Amino acid sequence: MTQDSEALDVVIVSDPRFSGGTSSAMAEEIRTLTEAGRKVGFWRVSTPWWRDDDREVHPLLQAHIDAGRVRIIDPTETVRVPLVLAEHPVVFRRLPRGRWPRLVADLAVIVGHHPVTGPDGRLIYDPWWITRNCRRLFTAPVVWGPISPTNRASFAAFRASLPMLKADWTNILRAGDWGQPRRHGGGRPFVIGRHSRDAPEKWPTTREDFLAAYPDDPQIEVRLLGYSAAFDRIVGRRPGNWVCLPFNAVPAAAFLRTIDFFVYFHAPYWREAFGRTIAEAIGSGAVVILPESFRESFGPAAVYATPQQAVAVARRLWSEPEAYERQSRIAWDWLQQNYGPDAYLATLDRAMAAAATGALGEVVDLPTASQWAPGVVGMRARFYAEKALSVLGDRLRPLLRRFHQARG
Repeated sequence: MTQDSEALDVVIVSDPRFSGGTSSAMAEEIRTLTEAGRKVGFWRVSTPWWRDDDREVHPLLQAHIDAGRVRIIDPTETVRVPLVLAEHPVVFRRLPRGRWPRLVADLAVIVGHHPVTGPDGRLIYDPWWITRNCRRLFTAPVVWGPISPTNRASFAAFRASLPMLKADWTNILRAGDWGQPRRHGGGRPFVIGRHSRDAPEKWPTTREDFLAAYPDDPQIEVRLLGYSAAFDRIVGRRPGNWVCLPFNAVPAAAFLRTIDFFVYFHAPYWREAFGRTIAEAIGSGAVVILPESFRESFGPAAVYATPQQAVAVARRLWSEPEAYERQSRIAWDWLQQNYGPDAYLATLDRAMAAAATGALGEVVDLPTASQWAPGVVGMRARFYAEKALSVLGDRLRPLLRRFHQARG
């Protein structure tokens, strides 16, 4: 079956079952594109480590599908389309099982939702192998689109060997969906809070940092959405002024309306690709306090501090109502300008226009070095050696258990 080239403007290719920011980002892209009159297709592929029945489709994406805002691509189709978006690189670590549709496009963008290296400089995934797989899947020039300055920086050691968009492929966050700039709360005490999944990397790793950022102080209410009992092993006795809720216990927008300061610190070994929960907090009007590592992504939209400085920063701003309200307004306006739908569509339209006219060099940094450069080869060799050892360990572990039980 061949679809007419005018039928679709964009085809998104990904696994719609991610529970966090990737699926939320795709849902916002679909909303923005369809509200702008663009027709969107979706080809569902499976993440390599999940079975097909492992998880449900993310509710925001399911809502778009149910409403007919996206057309599901059939594996028997040939689809000619200006743009393909390959969302979340690790989905493409392996080629999909079964039959594939033939997607012929002017451009395919691998949307880099996650950094390619960790803080220690080691590869998290192999971008050259993923590029190779996407070139097999799509009849199109394949380029990378990091979603943030932090994500782009993770490619720094070998960026010259990968085709990469010059502009970040930013997430979309509609500030007005989340709230408005805040008014100061008057004479009442301020409320500190945060929300995120309960993954260990999303939270502080020491009791000192936990209690510095989220203090044991009866004069301050602390609200933590996503805190789980697993963190009690770090914190010990849970402070009486903490209100802890499981992840997704209440809608994020409703939760954010109950706090004055969004204070977000994570594990020192973690590098956040963007920080969608942070952007949501900015949109809600809460004043955001972050570690310095987020400055490149959020600029004047946050106040930067260490865990030990965070409460003092909040006290200072709460004691100066005009300063609190000014920071809330600056951050809200900045978010709308830099991460709103118009900014996203401008980046997309520039990329599509350049691809359609054969002028990709205007929007893409083309490779100037080989993926076989000595430093790159060493990094990839270490990555695959560590993967092999991990697989070997997984296979040996049950054998060793049985051996010890037999001896025992």
